[in-house]
Amino acid sequence: MNGVHLHVSNIGVPRFSSLRKPHLFSLKNAACKNKIPSVCIRTRDVILCEATSSDREASPAHDFVTRHRIRIIDEIVNAGQKLPSVGSRCSLEQIQDGIQQMQSLLPGPPTFVPNMDLMKGSDWAIVLLDPQATASKLVQLKMHFPGMNLSKVIAARPTLLLRSSIELEKDALGVKKLLTTAKNIDVLLETVPALMSPKTLLSAIVTVNKWYHLKRDPVEVLEQDPDIIRRAQDMDTPFEPVYEDGEGNYEAPQLNYREKRTDWQAYIDKKYYGQE
Repeated sequence: MNGVHLHVSNIGVPRFSSLRKPHLFSLKNAACKNKIPSVCIRTRDVILCEATSSDREASPAHDFVTRHRIRIIDEIVNAGQKLPSVGSRCSLEQIQDGIQQMQSLLPGPPTFVPNMDLMKGSDWAIVLLDPQATASKLVQLKMHFPGMNLSKVIAARPTLLLRSSIELEKDALGVKKLLTTAKNIDVLLETVPALMSPKTLLSAIVTVNKWYHLKRDPVEVLEQDPDIIRRAQDMDTPFEPVYEDGEGNYEAPQLNYREKRTDWQAYIDKKYYGQE
């Protein structure tokens, strides 16, 4: 049998015979308003499909972004109202206005959204309720690192906005001093925002110096492969500790390594690593 012979006389469909290609015919049944029977005619096959009117109506899309935004704002408002310093000023309208101003200051990419995983709600309330101070800090950072994408840096390290202007100034100068040999400080810090802390940066430099046995410039290594920090953290590789004295000076194990090393350490450095 080369085809399908179908005859539906009660609804006025003509006779079809010897169909060589698949065909689809939708037949409207006037007696049933909620259902549309469809006759799908294919070679050697007849399929009757039914679809209800509710299936044809598209369900409304849920705006998950809006829901997430509402939850974040509520959490910030509730946390801020518990702070004695800002509780009386922490309202829904004030927080929303603060977020809008932050989005104007940090146009992105990425678009500014308070990240509750990186900073708690009460701290976000402090930042958002004082947009003038926040704007001043952003200008200060931009003056030190003009080529940096601050939107990306703040998205990864929002706690920078909690530091005072004096602390930001000190940190920026300290970081620039440690990265004097870097070809592009802004790109390195934008890629690894955690290095904007002099203490963290110094720990990374000392650790990389140790990994390469003093044979390579650690700043050059960080610039060529900034992801080395993340990989080390993922593998729980310990970084060298850095200590701070009462005057704000940092001391790391290998900054004065040559002066403190013993005779046997000097022997190993010279014999195996070619270091004088």
